[in-house]
Amino acid sequence: MRSAERLVGLALVLAALLAAGCGSDDAAVDPSGADPAALGPFPVGVRTLPVDDPSREDLTARYPIPRRVTTEVWYPAAESARAAPRDPVLGFIPDELEAPLTAIIQRFYGTGGIDNLSSLTGAVRDAPIARKSGPYPLIALSHGNGSIRFQNFSLAEYLASHGFVVVAPDHLGNALFAQRSDETYTILNPLLVPFAYVDRVLDIELVYYTFLALGEDDPSGFFTGTIALGRGVGLGGHSFGGTTTFQVTPLDSRIAGAMSMAGVPIPILSQPFHVPALMWTAFEDRTIGTDGFAKNEKLYARSTGPRILAEVIDGGHFTFTDGCLFLSFIFDGDGCGEGERIDGGEPFAFIDPAVALPILNRTAVAFFRWTLKGDAAMVPRLAENPDPAWITYRADGLPASPSSPAR
Repeated sequence: MRSAERLVGLALVLAALLAAGCGSDDAAVDPSGADPAALGPFPVGVRTLPVDDPSREDLTARYPIPRRVTTEVWYPAAESARAAPRDPVLGFIPDELEAPLTAIIQRFYGTGGIDNLSSLTGAVRDAPIARKSGPYPLIALSHGNGSIRFQNFSLAEYLASHGFVVVAPDHLGNALFAQRSDETYTILNPLLVPFAYVDRVLDIELVYYTFLALGEDDPSGFFTGTIALGRGVGLGGHSFGGTTTFQVTPLDSRIAGAMSMAGVPIPILSQPFHVPALMWTAFEDRTIGTDGFAKNEKLYARSTGPRILAEVIDGGHFTFTDGCLFLSFIFDGDGCGEGERIDGGEPFAFIDPAVALPILNRTAVAFFRWTLKGDAAMVPRLAENPDPAWITYRADGLPASPSSPAR
């Protein structure tokens, strides 16, 4: 009897250690010396969290319900995740939508579209978090108009592998599809675009508040002690998400680094950056066009903080997303496959995502390691063009000698 009791006791102790993240699987890792040009030292976990805002009403619903901001979270995972099965792209899609979505894609785009959605990401769903190496800085990513929270999953994974927690919300009503707080679903509603300029800002503020609070005290225990404000939070966004980045950054003193990708500054709503900023555009972006390029350059010139303007040669609007990897049949012509040049209409091939995304990823890691972690060794990297064959590059206001950005 005593032997059985001892075994039960030992099992309880081991379970408690694992639950607390104290097992050998969770050895502390220091990512500060990792090369930004390669994946970081952490395997990556991913999970989906519904975040409801009782202070706002869901404008897509027929009766009053709170607005839901479904959020995808990528995070540094414990070592056991390295050998675990990775999540497919379909893992981002709710079970109840998988069958109708795949049927539509197969009907219009054939089995190739289904194969792309079945391909694997680099993250393990619901893997245990690497607790001993935290807490980690927080970065939010805002998707484009009519897009979805996981449009930049490879960027999010890359950042998480280097020791960041990355959160990406669905902007309800402006997302391709999103879940309401009553568990029903809604699709993009173009009539709600004027409201999105306000709701997107409030969505980003909500996810900052929610996940910083979870870092202090998560009722489930999962994120407690793993997310901290530290030097500040990061913000990135593509297209309308880039516009959201232009809007939010001047309003939120917690933001220590902002990255826009093919965004368009809106007069009055978009103020110059006063914190370090990394701005991306693409020469063959038909969505924002030459007017969008000019507005980015004007905002860049008016900004006062350290700033970088990186323009992708032979890049299009969707060059900055994973859309060319799993939805190329939709985005072909503005960043994927073949296109025609804005000036002259000459046919050409867009930059291969296998070339473009690594440039984006390694530059983003260097930028956020400097701004959010104070890693001064990243300054020389940021001062130089990451790939002159594909990028034109300007950097202004960076410290002459490596130092942490002022706060």
